[in-house]
Amino acid sequence: MIPIKIETLLEGRKVERNRIEYKEGFNPSEIVHTICGYANDIAGVDGGYLVIGVKTENGRPILPPIGVPDELLDDIQLKIFQYCNKN
Repeated sequence: MIPIKIETLLEGRKVERNRIEYKEGFNPSEIVHTICGYANDIAGVDGGYLVIGVKTENGRPILPPIGVPDELLDDIQLKIFQYCNKN
């Protein structure tokens, strides 16, 4: 895993690439696609970072982050878990 603090990811200096992915909102299909890509790790890069709640422009995060409402965090985490455990 690449050792990066969340603050560094959000400073706008880190461009999206094969190990860093920003998502504006919670779209289960896109999120699970990214998680599966990291889990399969065909390139042998030991996964990556997926940051939800951040808009991008030309691959760079737009600040301040949009964020995710606190009341949705548990539901989003549960849905990600459920999607990742589908047979």
